[in-house]
Amino acid sequence: MQACEDGLLVVLPRGWDRRPEEGPSSVLRGDRESSAEAVRAALQRGVRRFLIGADGVARRRGWLIATDHVAFFGDSPLVGPERDDLGPRFPSLTRLYAAPEGPWRRGTVGRVPDWRASTRAELGAMRVSALVSEGIDEAIVAGRGGGTVLLLVRCHSLTAWNGTSPPIEEALRAFAGGEKT
Repeated sequence: MQACEDGLLVVLPRGWDRRPEEGPSSVLRGDRESSAEAVRAALQRGVRRFLIGADGVARRRGWLIATDHVAFFGDSPLVGPERDDLGPRFPSLTRLYAAPEGPWRRGTVGRVPDWRASTRAELGAMRVSALVSEGIDEAIVAGRGGGTVLLLVRCHSLTAWNGTSPPIEEALRAFAGGEKT
C-alpha cells in the first residue's frame, strides 16, 4: 500500500465487491489494529484524505455518508503510548467528516461491538442513522493526524441484506469536490 499522488487512501471491508478501478491506493480492512496502523502509516507519508467503508444496520437499506459518530462502546485508538508524530493526543474532531451530496443519505453513525446483533431499540436509544462496528477507529486515527474522512456505510436493514454494489467512484468524485459538513 502506497500513498497515491492526490493524497487519498481507501480502506474497504473484506467482502465488498469492488475497489477503485484506478487512482487512489486502497487496502482491504484486516483486524482493527492493522487497519488503524495502515491509516497511521499513510498519515506519516502525507496522506490527509481517507475514504473508509463499513457495513452497518439502519432502519432501512441503502448507503449512508457519516456526518458524525458516537462511540459509546469499546476502547479508543487514542489510548496507548503517546506518539507526538501523530498529532495531539485528544484532537478536536469537529470537522473530521466530509459529507458531500450524492446517491446516499447523510447522518450520524454509532459504534457498537457487533452491528449484526443490534436491535431496533438500540438504533432508537442511540438516536443515530446507522450502527457500525468498523470504520470509526480508522476515522479517529485519521482525524488525530489532521485527516478528513468520507465514511461510506452500506446499511442493511434489521430484516434484509443490502446487496447493492458500493458507489465507490461516485464517492471519490464527490470527495474530490471537497465539501465538508
